[in-house]
Amino acid sequence: MGFLRKFQLLNLDIVVGAVLNGIFFAVCFRTRITWFTLLTLAIAVWIIYTGDRLLDTRKSGNMPDTPRHRFHQKNKKWLLAGISVSALVALLVIPLLPMVTVMYGLGLFFIVLSYFIFLMFFKPIFFPKEPVIALLYTCGVALPAFSLSLPEGSMFIIILQHATLAFLNLLLISSHEVTIDTKSGHHSLAIGLGKKRTETVLLVLFWLLFLSILINLIVYHEMFSFMIQATLLCMWGVLFMIKFSWGYFKKNDRYRTWADMAFWIPGWIIWL
Repeated sequence: MGFLRKFQLLNLDIVVGAVLNGIFFAVCFRTRITWFTLLTLAIAVWIIYTGDRLLDTRKSGNMPDTPRHRFHQKNKKWLLAGISVSALVALLVIPLLPMVTVMYGLGLFFIVLSYFIFLMFFKPIFFPKEPVIALLYTCGVALPAFSLSLPEGSMFIIILQHATLAFLNLLLISSHEVTIDTKSGHHSLAIGLGKKRTETVLLVLFWLLFLSILINLIVYHEMFSFMIQATLLCMWGVLFMIKFSWGYFKKNDRYRTWADMAFWIPGWIIWL
């Protein structure tokens, strides 16, 4: 198993994307976040995604249908140990964070915890998992910067655009994994909506988001706003290519790699 493959199976590609997006929002909100804050964000994202995968393996029986879930089932003990150590490190770092960020983070933590409890004990037949995860993800990566600033109205538009990108990412992937998810006992919005409705939702979201970015490029024509919207447009472009060049991206699960790495694009803004 190659390094990149292990990197993906351990959800570290998602962690890197979350950190880069956290920095992106700090630039958007014109504020500064510390390395301790970014470390806590990275740990929180890794714990949440790894915990979610481990919960999914409980529904998959003895033979999960995806490499990522098989990896988590096979290495369950080591991953649980990793979660415990990571949580301890986070607890040691939290006193070094701004109190306002800690308070916002605790609020989001209880929301995420409620989400996991709901999935564990209520086992809903149909639950719109993708939009909920997309919203929580965007709230999580935006929280460090948001808690330290007073965002203008245009900043909330950027948050909404980012959440839509995250939703597109998840719905696009789940729309092509309906068979696997059904066999594994996983629930998704794509399964609930059916193929035709899912395609309609994807198309509407793609073009509404494109229109939103285009309008913002015209209305907020200063260079700073242009670079932010151009970044979002590049992320949109990667997901758009996956959607309309599926024959290429379905080979060797390229779509997963590219869909996740679309959220690495905001990393270029570090150089500003």
